[in-house]
Amino acid sequence: MRAICLDEKKSLLAEISFIIGFSLLMVLSSYVRIPLFFSPVPVTLQTFVLYLSILFLKRKAFISQAFYIVLGLTGLPVFSMTGTGLLYLLGPTGGYIIGFFVVALVFGYFLPHQKTFVKIFLFFLIANIVIYTIGASWLIFLHHFTPGAAFSAGILPFLVGDILKIALVSSFALKGK
Repeated sequence: MRAICLDEKKSLLAEISFIIGFSLLMVLSSYVRIPLFFSPVPVTLQTFVLYLSILFLKRKAFISQAFYIVLGLTGLPVFSMTGTGLLYLLGPTGGYIIGFFVVALVFGYFLPHQKTFVKIFLFFLIANIVIYTIGASWLIFLHHFTPGAAFSAGILPFLVGDILKIALVSSFALKGK
């Protein structure tokens, strides 16, 4: 009986460590950024880390995203371009950050059990479309972009990089089978 309790404690500690670890990886990935002169949204590695968190944490991936957002809301410089607080979250990249949370919350429940490259790739491609939709909608409704401008500034520059990130995560998913 005692051995079971110790194993459960170790498992809980490992789970908490992974959740915190992925939150910290989100912070680090936000600092790996390429500002675009024609867009208020920089290129970052955040979707890559988000998708890895869904692979490893599954249904609990949203907790790491929530923790990441809470860290930023408390004033720690965790968002891209060392942004902090609620005002940053209401800015042009806020929709993408909210999209990260929504994708982690929903897609963690639907990760394909039978993993093939195509299934995982399509799964994360759909997740990416959700992030684009939330991010571009944020630009349209809160920042008064036209739909064309939101597409040109908030989706188009990221397509190739996101497809490469999704392919890389899909490859990792197969190695972890």
